[in-house]
Amino acid sequence: MPLDPTIAVFDKHAQAYQQKYMDQARYAGGLNRCCELVGDEFGSLLDLGCGPGNVSRYILDQKPQLRAEAIDLSPAMVSLASINLPEAQCRVEDVRTLKNRKGSYDLILVGFCIPYLNRNEVAELIASAYQHLNSNGVLYLSFMEGDYDRSGFQLSSDGQDKAYIHYYPADEITTHLEASGFIIDTLLRTDFEKADGKKDVDVQIVAIKNPGSNHDTNDELC
Repeated sequence: MPLDPTIAVFDKHAQAYQQKYMDQARYAGGLNRCCELVGDEFGSLLDLGCGPGNVSRYILDQKPQLRAEAIDLSPAMVSLASINLPEAQCRVEDVRTLKNRKGSYDLILVGFCIPYLNRNEVAELIASAYQHLNSNGVLYLSFMEGDYDRSGFQLSSDGQDKAYIHYYPADEITTHLEASGFIIDTLLRTDFEKADGKKDVDVQIVAIKNPGSNHDTNDELC
């Protein structure tokens, strides 16, 4: 799937996206659980596919001690994130290069990013996230649930543009998580009504890095 047209769509609709999705109360269950698991000690957060910074903003309002980084391929989204997350380092960067990063984090957020990645990219992202989390670190994932064969181009809310959306069954994502060494802590489903009146099921997964897993080679990255 060519990614550039999708980025152009997000650039064009960044303001509308911010207006519609900045409020993350719908996803409070999973995000609050992340805050509980991270605790109050000083730590670090990485937001992959950060959009306007909506997910990180929710977390940082509760955990202001976290050092935050946020990346997205859409320059317009990163510009908005820089405004909404003045305490964070925000930059234009491809989430698929996570494997090349140095350092580690206590919390990695992947809020509605994997619908724009194919199966191989999702599996690699999850494995890379494991390697970049500290012991007992937390990974948050959200996505639209559905059979993979539902994937295809979808129109924007104004009907003028389209982007390619991937659907994933929750059990496929949990299989990747467990294979990478994660323990599933929380899995939540929420109905979401789209502009055309149809409904999607949004899934939130909170997973914890298993410090006893033989997948742990994080020391090499620090």
